[in-house]
Amino acid sequence: MVELIKRLAALTIGQPLTEPTPAVVSAAALQALVWRHRSGDALRTIRLQDGHLYSVLGEGPPGLIQPLSPTELFFPDNSDLHLRFTLEAGRAVAVTRLSDGGSPQVILREPAESTP
Repeated sequence: MVELIKRLAALTIGQPLTEPTPAVVSAAALQALVWRHRSGDALRTIRLQDGHLYSVLGEGPPGLIQPLSPTELFFPDNSDLHLRFTLEAGRAVAVTRLSDGGSPQVILREPAESTP
């Protein structure tokens, strides 16, 4: 709903919002972004399936997420929300959650965490 309101407001003032353009990223680069972390009481998993990344919160449905670059993703249904990954040795060790108007939130991978 907020996304729709922002788009309508931008159109009203003659400055339509531009949609992010997904980047072409190799399967190996996408695999490096597979991730799992706690989000409140639920577990969020980012998984690679059929060449695309999906975010799943708890037992909810998977939502498509698309690459802006080999280390940054966006949610097509909420293009103001981005995830920027920090990689070490080809593996994500931290992710920064960026949202329009919000403060960045850094989430660290727990050392004993297994790959989803």
